[in-house]
Amino acid sequence: MNRQMSGDFTNIARWYDPLSRLVFGKAQIRAQEAFIPFLPETGRVLLAGGGSGWILEAIAAQRPSGLEIVYVEASSGMLRLARKRNSGMNRVWFVAASVEDYTSREGRFDVVITPFLFDLFAPEQARQAFLQLDEQLQPEGRWLFTDFVVTSESPRWQQGLLTSMYLFFRVTAGLRTTKLYDMSDLWAGRFEKEWEQPFYGKFIRTAVYRKSRHL
Repeated sequence: MNRQMSGDFTNIARWYDPLSRLVFGKAQIRAQEAFIPFLPETGRVLLAGGGSGWILEAIAAQRPSGLEIVYVEASSGMLRLARKRNSGMNRVWFVAASVEDYTSREGRFDVVITPFLFDLFAPEQARQAFLQLDEQLQPEGRWLFTDFVVTSESPRWQQGLLTSMYLFFRVTAGLRTTKLYDMSDLWAGRFEKEWEQPFYGKFIRTAVYRKSRHL
């Protein structure tokens, strides 16, 4: 894949979380914290594109031990920040790689987490990343998902905000994507939705999916 499609956030890594909170308040934080109760007490977790790693501390607050987390992040700047986080007694392995290139050598995972990941990809790259991650998740495993949602029926302020976000990250991080990919066709036939909740005026959606046992 052309890595420029998903951008390089290294140069703005230290500013990413403050900027996010300036625009969205705590909405993105709440959207990710909402799926943490769906994590098992013990198990292997693939956290794909975790950014600065604050979510590791949020996970440790509810699951202080028992998890083996593989933290895959392409940005070296984000990875440096994530390594400094308090993960409790959970074991965390940090991997510098693009999620669409990563393959576990230790077998499949019980859970895959993708926090605001797919909005970085153009349609074909999003599909490639999804299929690669799907391959890492064992049958009946859970996929904890959160991302932005904009449709033709979304309010104009959401469409305008999304356009502004893409423009900003194109300038600061080299992001080339210009619109969100509708992932509904990827979930269909592969996963059952167990839970869903909207945030920030339905501009953000968090969902928990269970993978079919036959895949």
